[in-house]
Amino acid sequence: MVEESVRLSRVFCEKKWPIFAFLDSHHPDIPEHPYPPHCIAGTDEAKLVPALRWLENESNATLKCKDCIDGFLGSIEKDGSNVFVDWVKSNQINQILVVGICTDICVVGFCLLDIVCKKSWFPFSSRKCDRIFLWLCYL
Repeated sequence: MVEESVRLSRVFCEKKWPIFAFLDSHHPDIPEHPYPPHCIAGTDEAKLVPALRWLENESNATLKCKDCIDGFLGSIEKDGSNVFVDWVKSNQINQILVVGICTDICVVGFCLLDIVCKKSWFPFSSRKCDRIFLWLCYL
């Protein structure tokens, strides 16, 4: 499934469509209960999979490290702004394709809880997000 994520990412980049990628990145001394330590900041687990690391150099890709399950909450900055909401606004997003690896927690949670439940107040240009496409990749 990584290959399909790479293929879709390349299509998006060729078309200059915006990409937003969450990277799970945790401090070793701050547990994320009930899960065991994972994706510790500075380790390979906290990076994109090798086949997608080229996205780090793509101008249309925004990468956001998050230290919690909830991608929306993980996008809140110290000044109260939200990197994801700002990305949605600046790119005038009205459709979202979500892909991910090991998706049964973070990715599904982001789609179901954050996008679906909160879309009524998301600033999707002048209207709400009208389509959310979810494609799950399991390794």
